Amino acid sequence: MTDVTDMRRGTGMAARVAALLLALAVVAGCGGGSSGSGSASRQLLADVTGSTSGVVGQAVAEPPGVRVLDSSGAPVSGATVTFRVEQVGASVSPTTMTTNADGRARPSSWVLGTVAGPNTLVASTSGVSRQVSFTATANAGPASAIRHASRVEQTGDAGLPVDFPPAVRVADSYDNPVAGATVNFSVQQGGGAISDGSAVSDANGIARLASWTLGSELGLNQVQATVAGVGSLNFSAEALAPLELSIDAVQLNQATQSSTGDIAAVAGRPGLLRVVVRASRSNNVTPDVRVRLFRDGVQLWEQTLSPPTTSVPLNPDLAFLSQTWNIALTAAEVQPGLAVEAVVDPQEQINLPSRESTRFPRGDGQAPITVRDLPPLRVLFIPIQATRHGATGNINDSTVHDFLASTRRWLPVGSIESELRQPFATDLDLTNPDQVEDLLRDLLAVSAAESAGDRYYHGIMPAVPNIAVAGMGFVPPYAGYPSRVALSYDDMPRAAETVAHELGHNLGREHSPCGDVGESDPSFPYSNGGIGQTGYDITDGVLRGPANLSDYMGYCRPRWTSDYTYRNILEWRRDEMLATGDGGNADPMAAALPAEGSGLLLWGRINDQGVELNPAFQLEARAVLPDMDGPNILRGLAADGRVLFELSFAGAPVPHARNPTERQFAWFVPLAAAQLAALERVELSSPHGFAQQVARREAQPGVPGVMADSLDAAAVQERLPTGELRLRWDTTRNPVAVLRDRRSGHVVGIGRSGELRISADAAVGLEPEFLFSDGVRSRHTVPVQIQ
Repeated sequence: MTDVTDMRRGTGMAARVAALLLALAVVAGCGGGSSGSGSASRQLLADVTGSTSGVVGQAVAEPPGVRVLDSSGAPVSGATVTFRVEQVGASVSPTTMTTNADGRARPSSWVLGTVAGPNTLVASTSGVSRQVSFTATANAGPASAIRHASRVEQTGDAGLPVDFPPAVRVADSYDNPVAGATVNFSVQQGGGAISDGSAVSDANGIARLASWTLGSELGLNQVQATVAGVGSLNFSAEALAPLELSIDAVQLNQATQSSTGDIAAVAGRPGLLRVVVRASRSNNVTPDVRVRLFRDGVQLWEQTLSPPTTSVPLNPDLAFLSQTWNIALTAAEVQPGLAVEAVVDPQEQINLPSRESTRFPRGDGQAPITVRDLPPLRVLFIPIQATRHGATGNINDSTVHDFLASTRRWLPVGSIESELRQPFATDLDLTNPDQVEDLLRDLLAVSAAESAGDRYYHGIMPAVPNIAVAGMGFVPPYAGYPSRVALSYDDMPRAAETVAHELGHNLGREHSPCGDVGESDPSFPYSNGGIGQTGYDITDGVLRGPANLSDYMGYCRPRWTSDYTYRNILEWRRDEMLATGDGGNADPMAAALPAEGSGLLLWGRINDQGVELNPAFQLEARAVLPDMDGPNILRGLAADGRVLFELSFAGAPVPHARNPTERQFAWFVPLAAAQLAALERVELSSPHGFAQQVARREAQPGVPGVMADSLDAAAVQERLPTGELRLRWDTTRNPVAVLRDRRSGHVVGIGRSGELRISADAAVGLEPEFLFSDGVRSRHTVPVQIQ
């Protein structure tokens, strides 16, 4: 009959199946147990499931057991059963047993592991592939430890809640989290307040205060967390003066900016608007900044700038974009009438004791940004054809923009109007520094002869082997002085830096003290020619320096512009505009001068070794005269000693000249026909010496005292097989020849050797004429063509 007792003892489906099989075996007449070796096929079944839970590190109340049956369902005695556990710290005893007469095996002890969670006991027997597994949950033991679960030390504003309220973790002896434990919190020091005196740990063992408000006095605050019978922990917070945020400045950086942000902006030039926010102490706040831009009182736009970093700096370092709130302004936005308003933390999400300093400007209204509306920088590039070297400065319509790259980045210009002239021929030696100075003086004379106005005449020399200098330019003694002339070589990309450097000279800047510059600006404020302040590159939006960068008016690299150089050029350009009455006309200086008329081109040089006066040339041009006196006197005299004109001037310095006392000049003196006819000689007197040019008069029938045609003898032009145009003249009669294009009126060469060669490209369409001088007056001569 069926063993009812066994069916009651067993639990679960496995036990009921085993009992049923046994009953069927009895009914079939197969009663009685079998020995351990009496059956070839066995089965292993769960017999007693035992306890389903317990405490970590402790034995369960009732261990589970198994039963071994043969293929007919009869119990198998003497079968070996192995028990094993899988969790850390768990154990079973014994690990090996033999089944009793009923086929049963049950360990005496199952100790759960030390980590809370499911535990598994696995039983197996030989000859049976199926194992039997039992599961019991190991629960945490009683609370025996308390640990910090939040910041132990922090800072906060006095009288305000801390950012990280105290929290503890309650654990048992094996560091398992204990839920439901009561933790008592109490203020120990500082006189602050907590949200509640106790908290209950959650499933993770965490008990947390909702809030902890620090006391109103500065100094240490302390809260204690206690679990009865376990222990206590302390939390501390330093109560600081309340955090204050302020906007120090709103700056517009277009290439550089002073520490006070007072360098004016240039209209039509893009820039980076930077809001400088400062915190009163260390913090981890990340406020937005709202910026509104206005023009003539009308709002153009409103932008909210996200925080660039994880905290507000105490001492913003403008060398890093992450230290300011930034937005780029376009060239169209930077115009006169510009104003700005900025507010930090506009949504008031940060606890601040006052918001008075969070707005710029303070109170209400908008902060004006000074914007200078300057005329375009007008640059006339002239390729230098060095006939002695057979080379011409390599610049063309497609590369003019590249030659001005550094000028656009470093100089205070909103727009640049560039023009490329036909080549200028010279027979001077570019490897001789003195002759390069002569070339510079020749270009100065060309600018006076052509009524240059506010254009900057800039010759581009070929970078011939052993060229004496990469560039050379005049430093005018004051804004508006007519010596906007310079030379640069064509070795790109450095030539772009040279062009900016020489234009800097033309705009009143001396050398910055870095490299072998000779004399330098004694007022330059930074050691070793540094740039001093952070720059902003309008071409790529990158900040420059100030570490390891040098001002471009020195000779060191890498280069940028200092705020000192930028500000002074900006003021120079403003003064030039005021001096010329520039109202934005295409050529305001030319418009302000009288119309072209007859007169005399006078040019030369002065230094402590003496003076030099070139032959004068009679031309049609606008007056170019000094408007400030100096130590040098130019005087025109008639044969009877009458003074027909007199000029007092200083001359323009040449920073790259080998003689630092070098001064050069080129003036165009308007003279009436009667004055020109009466002019006998021109004298140059200086503290350094005296020179003169005296008219050579030869009788000409009916016109006494006029330059004779014989002075123009042997002026010829010849087309060479290479396509070049060779021009020759007699230097014994005409030591200096000025070559012009009759079609354009441009001066296209000055020579002293008796021969100039014009390249095939430059000769196309050229209609040459020579200007020869007898020292005082001149004639125009078309060279005779020869085959």
